[in-house]
Amino acid sequence: MISLKTLALYLVPLIANPFFKGTFAPECHTHPNSNSDNARLTLSTPEDLSVLSDCTTIIGDIFIKSTFSGSFVLNGVTNITGSISMAVYEESHRMNGIEMLDLLYIEGIYLPQTWGLKKLRLPRVERMEQLYFIQGVEEGWFDMEGLKIADIISVAGYWTKPNPLEIYLPSLRDAHWASFRGYLSSLSTPNLEVLGSPGGPDPGGMEVQANYTDLSGVYLSSLDKLYGELLLDGHITGYRKPDSP
Repeated sequence: MISLKTLALYLVPLIANPFFKGTFAPECHTHPNSNSDNARLTLSTPEDLSVLSDCTTIIGDIFIKSTFSGSFVLNGVTNITGSISMAVYEESHRMNGIEMLDLLYIEGIYLPQTWGLKKLRLPRVERMEQLYFIQGVEEGWFDMEGLKIADIISVAGYWTKPNPLEIYLPSLRDAHWASFRGYLSSLSTPNLEVLGSPGGPDPGGMEVQANYTDLSGVYLSSLDKLYGELLLDGHITGYRKPDSP
């Protein structure tokens, strides 16, 4: 596995948009050999992010250890051709936040055991292939108001009773599969037009499982095309979708 010091030698500065004279936009690789099986940067502490502090584009994957304590803050980055992930079977209770205020695109975020995650701030991200995360703390929240297109979304709140999770994705228009599970208080996707994909072995759809709460409703007011399944389970007080044409 590459060291952080060695990684810093491979951050490649490229000239940015020519309309901004004198401005540089570094393109940073998380590994000098992109074909390597271990082409990723491993983070143990928030300070390890310093090697990416001047980057606007990151190529490669970032892996966060379950012992990571504090917040993952990487502002200034607009594109990540790769993923941010943690281990599937190791619980994380000490990483309390992720903030990337300028990010527009990322391939994927995989945080299946982030029980200590209090905030996830990606307000400008417009597209991603896959999003997985769980929040199991008091007053947990996330901001992804700019997200328009995603292949897979899987969001879970705690299954007992800290504060319920509010799902608010006002810009989302198109998703192949969306799953919302746990102690939920609200679900708002007012501009969602397409759920699923025609053809293929997995048509997609949506799953909502509300536990220990009266979810105010699942209202798909803009839905135009639904492929695959729409699964609703638990304490859901209302449901509405547009009439079929």
